[in-house]
Amino acid sequence: MEELVKLIIDSKVAPSILITPYLIDPKEKKVYELYYCEFSVELHMEKDNIIKKQKERNMLSKEINEKLFRGIIVNEANYMFAAKKIQEYLTIIGNMEFLEEKEASKELKNANIYYQIFQ
Repeated sequence: MEELVKLIIDSKVAPSILITPYLIDPKEKKVYELYYCEFSVELHMEKDNIIKKQKERNMLSKEINEKLFRGIIVNEANYMFAAKKIQEYLTIIGNMEFLEEKEASKELKNANIYYQIFQ
């Protein structure tokens, strides 16, 4: 995923994207979409950047609520902010354990995280 951050920096434009993470165990042939951990980059014309936090009193795990933010709203010219926040998100989610998800489905016990990027 470092290629994505490098691509943003090289292009000098913040993209409008949605990153959807998945837990995948190819051996067990199991895929679990972590849609509630998606990260979006939305563009606007304002100069201010907005970090979209988790909604209060949701039913997500403590790990997700305390560590992840849902995305950012940024001016496309502020590509360095976008690249930095995408890198932060990828680092945080890459280090998460997803114990609740893995305990709920034993087939995901050895699953790794993968991403799909929508533009």
